[in-house]
Amino acid sequence: NDRHEGIYKIGKSKQPLVRAQSIASRLARPVDVVCSIPTRDSRRVEMAIHKALASRRIYGEWFDLGLNADKAIGMFTAAYADATEEDARG
Repeated sequence: NDRHEGIYKIGKSKQPLVRAQSIASRLARPVDVVCSIPTRDSRRVEMAIHKALASRRIYGEWFDLGLNADKAIGMFTAAYADATEEDARG
């Protein structure tokens, strides 16, 4: 069992695949992009997801979700949907 399984970095990037390669190079291990949410307001989306997952924060933008990628993507998109609904309500 890989000790990094279930650990996700949640951040914003204009070029997520390039960013993942940079992180992989620094970590000396493979890194996958498991979710990318195109948006005009990446900062708001990032903050909403960080807030929704705050109890799982390890450090900075790193979160221990203890989940496989499919379940993690569900958490990301649910947090994004919540943020979108908040904006719609004003």
